[in-house]
Amino acid sequence: MEKITIAIACELAPAKTLIPIIKKIKKMENLGKLNWKKSNIICLTHGSGVKELLEPYCDEFYSIGKGRGSGKVKRNNFELTYLIFKDIIKAILGLRGKEIDLLITCGNAGDVRKSISAANLLKIPVIHIEQDIYNPIETIAFSNLVTVPSESYKNYLSEKYHIDSTENIQGYPMVNYIIDCVINNHLLDNKDIKKDYGYSKFILVVLGGDLKISDIKKLINILEKINLPTLIAPYRFKKELIQDMIKSNKIKVLNEFVDLLSLMKSSNLMIYGAGMGMTIEAGVLEIPSIKIAGFHKEHGSVDLANDLKIPILEIEEVSDFLDEFKDNHQDKYDHENNHTHENKDNNKCKDNHEDKNSYEDKYEDYMLKMLKNKLPRPESEKLIKNSEIAVENFVDIINNFNLKNPPKKSGLKSMKAIWKKRSEFR
Repeated sequence: MEKITIAIACELAPAKTLIPIIKKIKKMENLGKLNWKKSNIICLTHGSGVKELLEPYCDEFYSIGKGRGSGKVKRNNFELTYLIFKDIIKAILGLRGKEIDLLITCGNAGDVRKSISAANLLKIPVIHIEQDIYNPIETIAFSNLVTVPSESYKNYLSEKYHIDSTENIQGYPMVNYIIDCVINNHLLDNKDIKKDYGYSKFILVVLGGDLKISDIKKLINILEKINLPTLIAPYRFKKELIQDMIKSNKIKVLNEFVDLLSLMKSSNLMIYGAGMGMTIEAGVLEIPSIKIAGFHKEHGSVDLANDLKIPILEIEEVSDFLDEFKDNHQDKYDHENNHTHENKDNNKCKDNHEDKNSYEDKYEDYMLKMLKNKLPRPESEKLIKNSEIAVENFVDIINNFNLKNPPKKSGLKSMKAIWKKRSEFR
């Protein structure tokens, strides 16, 4: 085979899953170990940041719209349906006439729904990478093949959703992307973090799709009580929406897209209300973390967090944890340093006449250090070990995929089963 043209569709986090796969394809291609001589990679972008991340790895880019997640403008069903069909047309235009041999999708957002719908209309075979088997997008039922990270997940797809055209790739390819960032020094050091974000030691809070607005307000109240340097990455929410809730000058809200991996690596504690991508990143970087339970009780990221020994807490439990920590360690710090710190208004500490600002700096350093040691580091050895296997297995699947006679799609019965399950989260 002289040439293969592969289209990919993904949001920002799933793009990190596809990068190691594309790199492996190119590497094996250069060594002449694949069933084609040259590959052309076309990316269907969905939302901000994807093109910037994938630019070094893809040959062409076509926008198929933007995500319409939390904190965005609310629309009625008619408007939403119109916009989705409009984006499907964009996906069709991105795929049509390009002689696409295969579409690869990853994630459980609207980009998967739109691109698979377009590929089906254009009779392009589809391989979907599924990491959260509990809450997949409905249209994966119309993929020719679905890959999963474990045998138990393969069985779950068959039993719950009647999807039998599956392959177990035995791990998470995204892990390789994170390892590459660390090994090749793509992450900022503490000095650069302080220069760019104002703090070198801090609590990092990531607000993802597992949270509701009411959860965020509770969480901010908790953070204001502990009163330590905190950076909030709004991620799925508008920055202005979060800023309006904050009164403390110790809490800073970041822009929607920032260098999260560097921030995670430098943080003393990460509290996050997000899914699989964030859990994988916390695991590989071994960052002491708390995953907020959110409204998805069954979720691939919940399974992985449990495997990594990352605690999963309700908002109220996060509050109890931080309250108890502050009470215990503040008293301990003052006792060890012979502080009573009763006359703050005089800008002096009572016992040793230390400047108030100096006291606060040392106190914050101490508290953040203790916070970092309070939680166990995630157990990442197995996660890392299996990632290379997963990349190799997936590339092998592509290399041996029958483009002319691909596996049969699961179809409408599976789509209905997924729809019924997803309705529990609406």
